[in-house]
Amino acid sequence: MYEINKETRTTTAKEFKVSPEVNNGLAIGILDNVEVSTFTVKDDAKWIDYRGKEAVRLSLIFKEVPKEAGVEAGIYIHSYNFIDHSNTDRNKFIAGMFQTIKHIIGVYKGGVENITDAEYAYLKLDLEDAKNYTAEEIIAAYTKFFNGVKTVIDGCTTKDIKVWMKLLLYIKGSNVNGGKLGFTSYPGEGLIELYKQDVEPSLTIRIARQESIIPRSDSAPTSPIGDGEIKRPSFLG
Repeated sequence: MYEINKETRTTTAKEFKVSPEVNNGLAIGILDNVEVSTFTVKDDAKWIDYRGKEAVRLSLIFKEVPKEAGVEAGIYIHSYNFIDHSNTDRNKFIAGMFQTIKHIIGVYKGGVENITDAEYAYLKLDLEDAKNYTAEEIIAAYTKFFNGVKTVIDGCTTKDIKVWMKLLLYIKGSNVNGGKLGFTSYPGEGLIELYKQDVEPSLTIRIARQESIIPRSDSAPTSPIGDGEIKRPSFLG
């Protein structure tokens, strides 16, 4: 049966826009929603055991707070899918996911030290490293974990206030998010920070580490801040 439903695509959501000349290249946003959704794994997916099955995804949906009134707000979605337990890099991916989620929760809790034991109880992925699992068991474990993450974040009283966001295009010339602005795989020095009026954020784009928010041309020589004739941002001195 063919039908129009909630999965039917229309236009692509407007993305965040950042500029080196505004907010030192950082974005300002609000965590608009935390969603746990399902999707059907395609029949030609590389995860053979999961083909045709209903899998799960966690999405943190941030809405841009434009600097100027009347400007349409962009959307940034930071998502996690289940991780196939046969993937030899699974521990690396899980570590990045855990560190990022804890960092984000910690920001909204006013510090990771304020995360309670009751909240940590929701943040368990019921899988063991050396054990084999069926696809159904993997999906069930991630469904429980993602719903636990949603429960904890939804319970944060500061969830609806503005945050500084460090969204990057490249690090050392490599895409961070498939050519779009996005969070890095690990939180590093931080991905978000509570916004405080008239207080400079501690987050910063590290030019010396070749972190960049400026699109580059494949035909032009690259530099840590961008390409060609792009003006050096004033905040770099």
